Amino acid sequence: MMYSNLSKGYPTFTHFPAEDQEMWFRQFAQEFTWNPDHMNFIRDVFVHKVIDNYGKQIYEWKQKWLINQTAHTNKHTGEINDGVVRDVLSLIETQKEDEETRLSQLQTDLDATSTASTNLSRIRINEIVESSVPKKKGRLVGLGRRARSVPPSSPQPYVDPEVLMDQLKDKDDRIAALEKKMVDQEAGWEATRKQNEQMMEMMKRMYPNEQFP
Repeated sequence: MMYSNLSKGYPTFTHFPAEDQEMWFRQFAQEFTWNPDHMNFIRDVFVHKVIDNYGKQIYEWKQKWLINQTAHTNKHTGEINDGVVRDVLSLIETQKEDEETRLSQLQTDLDATSTASTNLSRIRINEIVESSVPKKKGRLVGLGRRARSVPPSSPQPYVDPEVLMDQLKDKDDRIAALEKKMVDQEAGWEATRKQNEQMMEMMKRMYPNEQFP
């Protein structure tokens, strides 16, 4: 699913803003075609399945974090044993708080009535982590090797949700047009089939001794 299009993390799918839930469903709908009469049923099944899968994904992330945290934490003191990891985590948290403070101050200076979020994006937090964590033999200490290296200056392009929704609507319109065309074609084929059956019945009545396929 499109985790990268979320403005921030959410504990469950039901915490998503309505427009994000709709965007996820429309993205799913692009891959399949179904009878419009089944739309509500399919939407309900989709939401139920996403809630289940999203919950499992969050649980897996939490378990990985707990394993990593336990591996570096002293069971008796509750402190992180590895001095490098402890210092890096402290540095990352400080940098994150500093940037959020600057964003909050900038937001206040620009518009005192603004309610925009000052939370850092996932991409920016990843950049802070990668720039702060020391590397040893090509691996990030405490995190392992990245599947690929992405320069901090070249994150994935941001897609405006409104633009994406317009694109999805355009595709929905094209799908609806194709579905109507298919319905019209099927209606034409059915009419032709009935006409052929009527002609065959008439031929059988006119020539009862003849064999027709």
